Amino acid sequence: MGWDLEAALRHAEKKFSTDLSILMAETTNDPALLKTLVSLERQQYQLIPDEYKMYQKRFFTRFGIVFYEDKIVIPCGLRETILMLLHKGRPAINKMASAAQGFWWPRITEAIQRKCDICIPCTMDGKSIKPNIPETEQNSLLPLNGPSEEI
Repeated sequence: MGWDLEAALRHAEKKFSTDLSILMAETTNDPALLKTLVSLERQQYQLIPDEYKMYQKRFFTRFGIVFYEDKIVIPCGLRETILMLLHKGRPAINKMASAAQGFWWPRITEAIQRKCDICIPCTMDGKSIKPNIPETEQNSLLPLNGPSEEI
């Protein structure tokens, strides 16, 4: 199983690191994102699909790619690849979220949480525990003393 994961990571790195043409092609292969792109470029905001409509004021386009503020909107076909790359080395959830600052899609934070929840080594190391603590218990936790502590 470790070999399959390494092969998948190599494939993900190769797939994503080539150039913008992959991102542009995947944007055109994602029906909702393509419709959003075209609607933004034509200033037909009423045609933006529901999943993106609430974010429309923060979107802009360039090079056939949709951006959310200063982040690249990742098409559905590349989201799992991005999650795999962010999870390389099994960092904690907070480190994954920090590394994902240049990327965006609806509910990306939930996707990162799910990625760590299904990772058995992360769960065994306790890396996905803190975000699941009920709010009533968070008040009794002491704050972290520095950035070097892992969650």
